[in-house]
Amino acid sequence: MFWRPFKEGFEKSNPNYKIRDIPVPYGNFWDKQFVELSASNSPDIVTMFDTEIKSYVEHDFVEPLNSYIEKAGVTLDDFQPGAQAAVKDGNIYGLLFLVNPRAMFYHGGLFRNEGLPVPKNLAEFYAALRKLRKRETQQWGFATYAKPGDSNNLFSEIMPIIAGFGGAFFEKGAPTATKPETVEALKFYKRIYDEDLIPRGLDINVYRQLFAEGKIAMYASGPFMSGLVRKASAADGRARGCGAAISGQQNLCALGILRNWKDGRA
Repeated sequence: MFWRPFKEGFEKSNPNYKIRDIPVPYGNFWDKQFVELSASNSPDIVTMFDTEIKSYVEHDFVEPLNSYIEKAGVTLDDFQPGAQAAVKDGNIYGLLFLVNPRAMFYHGGLFRNEGLPVPKNLAEFYAALRKLRKRETQQWGFATYAKPGDSNNLFSEIMPIIAGFGGAFFEKGAPTATKPETVEALKFYKRIYDEDLIPRGLDINVYRQLFAEGKIAMYASGPFMSGLVRKASAADGRARGCGAAISGQQNLCALGILRNWKDGRA
């Protein structure tokens, strides 16, 4: 886990401090963090994805980091351009530590079994979804989020579809949910949901595991999937990664300091 070296380095440099590991199921993480932030009872440093950054700033949860950044001798130009997502009125409220590009992963074995090529356009992608769907064995051609109650995962998981159609919910700070490309993407998402071509009601980690087990042929995800892909590939050569019909979206992850943090010093 990439956090481990950070934790060890911090504790070595600050022997009077210890960082506690508090496991939280991913499905509950964002709701739990928001509730704790609202009650001023959360960790000193918080993680923010795209969907949280603006919300946390608007709720006045996090403090500007400008003075810390200046002291460190760095500027936003030293970061990926997406760092601007954590800036408001000249104040910097978060620093990117992770950029999460999306690509399509696929199971070569499932495609070979059906004599299908890897899809290169939307028509081929949809045709593959229909042919790879096997209700008798609970096999799907593709998986994405189809469960109510978790806006963060829903946003992250369907954005590769939205971006693949050329759509977006916001562009240059203005809402674009009614942009024709966005509407077409949402219609396509509803179509594959209505036609039972994606699994419904599953937690994100469940269908990721189903992908590794060969029950799902395609999944648009980030580089953290490489571990599952390597494991499945080593087992029987089925899993591979590629850029396919829908890809190109990236997610951002930033760190911020609470406005009412407990220690009170940098």
